[in-house]
Amino acid sequence: MRLLGTVEFLASVGTLDRWLSRASDKIIVRISRANASLLLTSVRSPGSSVLAINIQRIGGEAHPVTPDLLTSQAVAQGASHVVPAQIVAHIKEFGDIQFSDGWAGFIGQKLWIEAFAIISVGEIASDTIEYCGVNAEGFQTPWLSNQMLCGSRGKGMPITGYAVRLKPEVAEHYDCTYTGKFVSGSTRGPFKDGELCRSDTAGDPLEGIELRVTERSVPGDPAGKGHFTESGGQYRGRIK
Repeated sequence: MRLLGTVEFLASVGTLDRWLSRASDKIIVRISRANASLLLTSVRSPGSSVLAINIQRIGGEAHPVTPDLLTSQAVAQGASHVVPAQIVAHIKEFGDIQFSDGWAGFIGQKLWIEAFAIISVGEIASDTIEYCGVNAEGFQTPWLSNQMLCGSRGKGMPITGYAVRLKPEVAEHYDCTYTGKFVSGSTRGPFKDGELCRSDTAGDPLEGIELRVTERSVPGDPAGKGHFTESGGQYRGRIK
């Protein structure tokens, strides 16, 4: 039995259902569970020019996070031991989009991020990863964790900066850096330890978030595997 993927279409404001008729029209196709085939058809009036459609992949493929997966990724990436991260960003005209690794956001499209949440970073407990944002009025939000949304939905207000930090019991074993891209084209970072990532231009909306968490090597453990420690019923630390 062949497993079929689930397909969801998200259209930007002003785009009519799933029709692309203007240069500003945009549609996001989210495919989950398995692969899927999509068929594109076009309708043209006599004498009209050939349509040009720009197709871009906006997120990495999401996989269940397991210790075995983390081990294989650490070996593949050598000494850096990058831990896979998933971020949800609420993007202007598109709403909530989940990104796996790499940049969260539509880089170069001038579609700002209005809210975001860190969904997961490997096996690190979600209550030990804290993040905050700077709203359009220049005020810093409270520090949040546990996948809570930072920012606003439906108000059209961009985030103009953000910061991430790890609680001390996790920061002993992992390094966390983050970078921001802004609508002006500016790139700032990497920052660390809760430093605010903001553009040099005042009020410059945040367009992209890159979060990079790397596992520190321990002496005598060149593979970076280490061990888990248990705290409060949750396992934290390095994979074994």
